[in-house]
Formats: sequence, structure tokens, C-alpha cells
Amino acid sequence: MEETIEDLQAQNKALEHQLLQQKIGHRAGLPEGLIGRLKGDDERSMMQDAENLLNWLTPPQKKPVAPMKSVEPILKKSNSYTDIINKLNRGE
Repeated sequence: MEETIEDLQAQNKALEHQLLQQKIGHRAGLPEGLIGRLKGDDERSMMQDAENLLNWLTPPQKKPVAPMKSVEPILKKSNSYTDIINKLNRGE
């Protein structure tokens, strides 16, 4: 099981890349299954890729549309309380 220095360096580089992916993915809030898909050679490019992935995952926020007409119930001008107050004001 002789491994050359180049092989060990390549393995080390791959492990460092995976560790950086994990670090950036967790910091950005990516789901576990997407962390391994991060692309980039440095922290900044991976963070940009993570933000792009998150933008694709989150649905666009829709602004509420105002109703075409009033949805409040229409109150009659005379209800029992209004009638009582009006009668009291008139002295009845």
C-alpha cells in the first residue's frame, strides 16, 4: 500500500474541499443533500454558489393583491343599539 506524496496531497486537497463545502453549506443553511453540489475553489465562490442555490429553492414572495371590492360586511344604519341611542337622544 505504497502511496506517493502526490496521491496523499490529492486526497488531502479533496478532503479540504469537502470540509469547506460542509462549512459553507451549513453557514448558508443549505439542506444536507445539496451541500455536496457546491462548486468553487474558494470560500467566496462557494458562498455565491450557495446563495444561488437558495434563490432557486425559495419560492418568490407574492405581494397580496387588494380585493376588487370591499369585503367588509355592510352594516345597516339602524341596529338595536343605534336605535336605543337615537331614542334616548330624542327623549323618547
